[in-house]
Amino acid sequence: LKQLQYARKNPKEASKNKLAMPENPLFMRTNSVKLLYDYVEAATKELYKEQYEADPDYHHIECIETFTPGMRNYLKKFEPAVKEFLKHEQSIFTQEVIKQYVAREKITNLNNGGLKPL
Repeated sequence: LKQLQYARKNPKEASKNKLAMPENPLFMRTNSVKLLYDYVEAATKELYKEQYEADPDYHHIECIETFTPGMRNYLKKFEPAVKEFLKHEQSIFTQEVIKQYVAREKITNLNNGGLKPL
């Protein structure tokens, strides 16, 4: 919680402390988000211990919110669809497949699309 409070009070400083995600180094997390992710992952594996022990590929998924309020009525339909989607190893959104097609680059004048380089 201290890290989260720090990040809220000092967003520019907190965002400087970015970490590559082990699942996919193309994406970054701040330390605050990493700590929260680690906590949620550990708590989920503790709460659903039997399922994770029975199936190493088990994913506990519970859809609780959407980006648009009008979609909330569909949340219970999303859960089985997401669970089924995660079973397919060659899904275009799996980290292994994404790594084959995407690379991380520093933004320069040549690839910035007209924006100022970082």
